[in-house]
Amino acid sequence: MSGGRVLEFALLGHPVSHSLSPAIHRAAFEALGVEARYRAVDVTAEELEAAMRRMGRCGGGNVTLPHKRRAAALLDGASTRVRVTGACNCFWFEGERGLVGDNTDVAGFLQAARDLVGKDWPVGRVLLLGAGGAAAAVMAACLEAGVGSVDVLNRTAEHGRSMASRVGGPGATVRVLEGPQSAGEPRGPGATPVALALPEAGPADCYDLVVNATRLGLEASDPLPLALEGVGGAAILDLVYAPNETRWVHEARARDLRAADGLGMLVEQAAASLACWLGVEPPRRIMLEAAAHAAGRAT
Repeated sequence: MSGGRVLEFALLGHPVSHSLSPAIHRAAFEALGVEARYRAVDVTAEELEAAMRRMGRCGGGNVTLPHKRRAAALLDGASTRVRVTGACNCFWFEGERGLVGDNTDVAGFLQAARDLVGKDWPVGRVLLLGAGGAAAAVMAACLEAGVGSVDVLNRTAEHGRSMASRVGGPGATVRVLEGPQSAGEPRGPGATPVALALPEAGPADCYDLVVNATRLGLEASDPLPLALEGVGGAAILDLVYAPNETRWVHEARARDLRAADGLGMLVEQAAASLACWLGVEPPRRIMLEAAAHAAGRAT
């Protein structure tokens, strides 16, 4: 399919050794009959541009933390989703346009939300936890899909307002909540992460979907991102994933709530990347099986 040329792709970030992306893409290339390699490459911020341009000429690649915002600034041509979110996680070379990129996290979230919510997507009201790069992609996806409104709850309300202004733009149906305590992310090295909490005047039972876009749940000792008391029948989407799903997802299911972790979104953003690079229909089922196996999850 690649005409005798072996294509080269890479995931660029720091650190990247834990990533499931190589396993996902290698399975996809094999299923598609594409002669291609995909590897994880640890790069510094100073090394990023050279690495993107080198890999872009060989096939393309992905960018992960902490380089997504820097990657967006290095592109010769950026998609609308990159411009809206200020982040790029997928890049390739495109003729005279040079180094171009997209934010496939947006497409990844859209499909993950559809898979979880079903025919009710887009929903009326979303509660979004966090204000980092993942949260920006979620907000952009929600507004693009026509979600009625998005409430943002972040450890620092100021950061939430900054993201809402950047991604939502004027007139967007976005509100930043003032939580009763600083929460969500650790304040500094060695700090203990604490859960987010809704303001007392804002009960969560008015939401249709609650999304965790913080890092809470990456460590087994982390608290739940948000207590589930009072969320009513809201669906729960945790962008963090774990071998046996996250504790937040397990607790949501114990309350008979629809819930999913971030493995599906990871696969869907990878599928969107494949479409950007090769213009093909990705083998999603095979990619999901490869991701589950690499994560140590039974399929």
